[in-house]
Amino acid sequence: IIMTKTAGLEGAGIIAGDFEAELKGVLTGDEIEEAKALLDNVSVLRDGTVAGSVGTHGMHDVTEGGILGAIWEMCQIAGVGAEIHEDAVPVNDVTRKICDHFGINYLRLISSGSMIIMARPEKKNEIIKKLEAVGVAAAEIGVITPPEDGLVLVQGCGTCEKRAPIDPPSPDELYKVVK
Repeated sequence: IIMTKTAGLEGAGIIAGDFEAELKGVLTGDEIEEAKALLDNVSVLRDGTVAGSVGTHGMHDVTEGGILGAIWEMCQIAGVGAEIHEDAVPVNDVTRKICDHFGINYLRLISSGSMIIMARPEKKNEIIKKLEAVGVAAAEIGVITPPEDGLVLVQGCGTCEKRAPIDPPSPDELYKVVK
């Protein structure tokens, strides 16, 4: 399972624009501008075109419900399980700071502009390399597993590893902020 760009991309941009005054105590002026500029990256046209040229089993623009919501939806449709490694999910520092301030989860925050790509293991490196060649950051964040293994989020590693089920999408984290 490959992800392009970063988690919470659109949500962080929206929150930075709508709550700029409140965030001035949390972020620098440059960080606020960086967060607002995330909205300039909400297209997945290049992501999909490049990955599709290599060959995938499926692609999903990460919208409401965030990264975990998109993965849950894709796995339900495909009838498979998944193991996602939280530490492998790319997230901007500014997004992390915004989410920490508002007490929300960037893995469940609207992330339009990011794409989840399911592909055969032997195509993974080619997809990532071709995406990066056109300026699209990409990372392997997990693997497909048999359906009986369910959907699992792995947090930490080694003896500190925690495994939690990935629940169906619920209202997006953005709504906790913009209520």
